[in-house]
Amino acid sequence: MARISFGPTLIFLICCFIIFSHSLSVFMKKEKANQVLRIQKRANTFLEEILPGNLERECREEQCSFEEAKEIFKSKEKTMEFWFDYKNSNPCKENTCNNGGICKVKHYTYSCTCPPRYGGNQCEIEKFECWYKNGDCWQYCQDTEHSRRVICSCEAGYTLSEDGKGCTPSDRFPCGLIKRSTRSYERGRVIQSETNAHENMTNWNQTLSWASSGWLNLTAEIEDDMEKLEGNFTEEDLLRWSNINSTDEEKTRIIGGSFCRPGACPWQVLIQNNRDYGFCGGSLISSQWVLTAAHCFDNIIPHHVTVGDFDKHQRERDEQKVRVRRHWRHPQYNSQNYNNDIALVQLTSDVIFTQNVLPICLPRPSLANVLIEGVAHGIVSGWGATHAKEWLNGTECLLSGCPS
Repeated sequence: MARISFGPTLIFLICCFIIFSHSLSVFMKKEKANQVLRIQKRANTFLEEILPGNLERECREEQCSFEEAKEIFKSKEKTMEFWFDYKNSNPCKENTCNNGGICKVKHYTYSCTCPPRYGGNQCEIEKFECWYKNGDCWQYCQDTEHSRRVICSCEAGYTLSEDGKGCTPSDRFPCGLIKRSTRSYERGRVIQSETNAHENMTNWNQTLSWASSGWLNLTAEIEDDMEKLEGNFTEEDLLRWSNINSTDEEKTRIIGGSFCRPGACPWQVLIQNNRDYGFCGGSLISSQWVLTAAHCFDNIIPHHVTVGDFDKHQRERDEQKVRVRRHWRHPQYNSQNYNNDIALVQLTSDVIFTQNVLPICLPRPSLANVLIEGVAHGIVSGWGATHAKEWLNGTECLLSGCPS
């Protein structure tokens, strides 16, 4: 009988058992599989998930995802700004904007917020536009295509300077020309003597301060400052000068007012009744027309006006009296709330223009808007009324600053 060999058979059985046992280990029970697939919560605590998002805890102490950062910042824009910096890919990490532009992250990239007068993607283009400081023009400004430059022009009676921005007088008596002088008044007393009139004329609106350019020096100290300024007056000068002679004890004066010496307010008009009593002030806008307030004529009819006057009790050299032909109040003037409180007075004859008698310049609407929006303070002048409807009790013409 043949002998049976069990060696190969035993080896075959052992291999089958090993293969079968490994195949069983691939599959797990449901409970055990859930333990393997479960996402472990950060810090292994359920309380952290119900707490509000915290930048320090979630993104500084640990690595956070974009979704976690979004939960903290609540907006996509702020999240993107943080995420660029968090991943060290902030395009505004180094400011690429020129001329003082501010770099801001916007929609996965950046944009530049440019200062006035600059444009382009990186604020590299210099722009010239009338809305910003009137385009550096002394008087009128006109925009051009693509904002490459502006065109400056001047009021009648002035010519454009060689620099294309300034305006110099071309007529003998153009509107708004103020005589500069070293004459000072302190309580009506002359401090210094007047200098040559031709050498002391200043433009009506240098550096866009045509209203404040009427603020000439009224004390020796301020006059020294004027010589340094050479006619270029600023809002700071206006505020500083408006404090001269601002005593509360003089209730009949314009509050904070200073003496408006002859020639400093050449457009100032005193409107008077038939008894020669001055009851309102006005501004000369041409040789025959005066601009004033409508409430002046609520109860009084104007008879004549006086121009070139400084002290109502003294006769000045250039003082002129002219009869009134007619006056018109704004058709929508309301005497209850003083809406549309404006009026025009027509004279019977022309006033004679001198250094102390000149009309004020009325700007075109475009320049008027720039002045109203850009100049923080203006000036008022008159003979001392401090409240609405109060009679003019002061004797000398005064100036005072006022907010726009």
